[in-house]
Amino acid sequence: MNSHIDISNAPDPDGKPQDSTDVALNALLPNERAMKFAKFAKHYPSIEDAIQRGVTQKDIRKALAADGLSLSAVTFKKLLESLRQQHKRDIDIRNNAEGE
Repeated sequence: MNSHIDISNAPDPDGKPQDSTDVALNALLPNERAMKFAKFAKHYPSIEDAIQRGVTQKDIRKALAADGLSLSAVTFKKLLESLRQQHKRDIDIRNNAEGE
């Protein structure tokens, strides 16, 4: 009995057949850097709130590490700055759209 199952033509969630490349791409996971960024971004509003309340970055990093997101001080600062810039761009885009 052959245990290999050919899923190359299995339908995707929309019911369309998938080819082997689609199956392979859908099976890929993001790299560690992308996963860290996504986890950090999820907590970004709470991180900014904690900073505004005077919580140290070291204590914020400890709280994140307790939840499985261990970051060096340098990585924390890079992620924070990246999300701050992204947040600012999003606000600028919304303001420009509202002004038109």
